[in-house]
Amino acid sequence: MTVLFLRLNYYDGVMGLLATNEEAIYVTDSITEDKRLAEYYLLNYETELKKYELAKEEFISYQENKDENIGGGRSSITSNPTEKAVLLTEQFNKSYEGYRWLKAVEIVQRGLGERKNIFIKARREAERIACIAQARGVRVGLYLYSIDTLI
Repeated sequence: MTVLFLRLNYYDGVMGLLATNEEAIYVTDSITEDKRLAEYYLLNYETELKKYELAKEEFISYQENKDENIGGGRSSITSNPTEKAVLLTEQFNKSYEGYRWLKAVEIVQRGLGERKNIFIKARREAERIACIAQARGVRVGLYLYSIDTLI
């Protein structure tokens, strides 16, 4: 079975892309997974940002103490501490799994209006309360609207 995906092209209008059923299922599963991750990072932004900052500080402090120049001679690592910290931060950001999601949440929050940011804060608080209650074994019936209402 083949499924037809429609894609809107700015210059040519609507174009059809044919895909097999397996490819269509893979695409929809990947979209669902990305949506789930986006919702997670949006609702748990503060805790994930704290984890990121702690991991970054640990990475930078470990790298500063590490002696890579075993053979002697001049090292290719810069001696300027500010430049070294920036280079290590960039290296860490490339390897940190949630960095792009955290940046995406920051960009989205800057673009949202005051009412939607208030809504997100309320959802975060509801998520925090639900997680605490779940850890204690208490069932909570607290639910605010879905993230889909933001889009």
